[in-house]
Amino acid sequence: MKAILIDPHTRSVSEVEVSEKNFLKDLYAHIECGLVERTIADDRKHEIWLDEEGLFSESVQLFSFEGYPQDAYAGKGVMLGCNRTLTGSKDCALTLDEVKAKVKFMSPYEYLKSRQQ
Repeated sequence: MKAILIDPHTRSVSEVEVSEKNFLKDLYAHIECGLVERTIADDRKHEIWLDEEGLFSESVQLFSFEGYPQDAYAGKGVMLGCNRTLTGSKDCALTLDEVKAKVKFMSPYEYLKSRQQ
């Protein structure tokens, strides 16, 4: 499946592949973690898979994404599409440029500073 990797450590967005057969293994490899969780966009058409323990990293970096319920996510994320029943993943329908336009990278300090305004 076509997916998009959001990497706040390098502040980059890139296309990656996630196979249906090795779904979790591919997510763990792209996100570089051992435990993932999913968050679903407000439009219920897209999802981001995240490192569930991202806040415990020694070098925490964050990103936010327009249209998602949480202010910021810690660590890398893999964006995919989700089906109507929200029970499965599919190709990400957004283009790389659309994702780049909606993602915002920040350090924990930048996040806290933005919350004080």
